[in-house]
Amino acid sequence: MSDDDHGFTPNEVHRESERKRMKAEKKLKDVSATLARYKSALERAGEQIDTLTEALESKQTHFGRNQRRKSTFDGYDLANNEPIRKFCRKLFSHHKFLHPSWSYFLPNDPSSLYNKIIGMLDPPQNEPPQLAWKKRFVPSINTALCDLRSETNKVARSQYLGE
Repeated sequence: MSDDDHGFTPNEVHRESERKRMKAEKKLKDVSATLARYKSALERAGEQIDTLTEALESKQTHFGRNQRRKSTFDGYDLANNEPIRKFCRKLFSHHKFLHPSWSYFLPNDPSSLYNKIIGMLDPPQNEPPQLAWKKRFVPSINTALCDLRSETNKVARSQYLGE
């Protein structure tokens, strides 16, 4: 059998395979570009979610007791509980009520509560510092301060009633 029997010459076969390859490469480039657009859109959406979550959390007030239970504490919470309580005892003797901005995450402000207490704590290595501050340390500090206020009120009440 010769090449003429099939109707294709080697050059025609080569050109056809080259066209198919170029068409496949173009399709691959298009799909890659689409994937890159989706990835960047997903990253932007993730950043926007983080920003909105942070804004929502920063608007929350921390007055009164937290709803966080000790049964949900992990090793980091248990390890940091005592240093937080000791720090709050020192703090409470001077400041019965804290400024509304006490819970802000301000790592660059040397006068912030974050900078004053973070040296005593053992933050989790697998969490961003801002998340650990908002989800772990702020509720623990708030609980410690609520406990101290409650103890002070209890002592004052017992002295007033003469018990």
